[in-house]
Amino acid sequence: MAHLLVAGPAEGIVTGLVVRYLERANPGLLQLYPEARPAAPAGAGAPGLKGLATGLGILILLSPLGILASSTAWGEWAPEELQQMLGFVPAGMVKLAASWSHTLFPDYTVPRLAGSFGAEALGYILSALVGLGIIIAIFLKLLMQGNLIDAAFHEHHHQGYFHLHAH
Repeated sequence: MAHLLVAGPAEGIVTGLVVRYLERANPGLLQLYPEARPAAPAGAGAPGLKGLATGLGILILLSPLGILASSTAWGEWAPEELQQMLGFVPAGMVKLAASWSHTLFPDYTVPRLAGSFGAEALGYILSALVGLGIIIAIFLKLLMQGNLIDAAFHEHHHQGYFHLHAH
């Protein structure tokens, strides 16, 4: 019930904010057939990295809201939970279940600090920071290789939306 009353509306708000950000940062991205238009002057209208960092920081700080949920988050079921819910465990999950036995933050907790809300909240925040760090590292690696720019942004540059340089 907590997930329905807290996490559901929170996910709706976050989704709305992401769509709003995308509309401001790159309106053509959300259009089926975007119109070509000249690029906006630097700093005009589109939120920059500061706004993105602020939004991500707020989401990271709100991540402990997951503690309020009384059941497992959708898609984070253990094999035992699937067995109970479905009556079987998919073969692929059985095969891969052992590979996840050495996690950095098991159940979003910091080893030896479990028990209090503060310790659990710290586990959620650290998990979010590590996940974000991994995403940023992958993004930067692709950016440095030029693959991200050439494949994803080449068409948009010609349409006048935005342009990135990897040097």
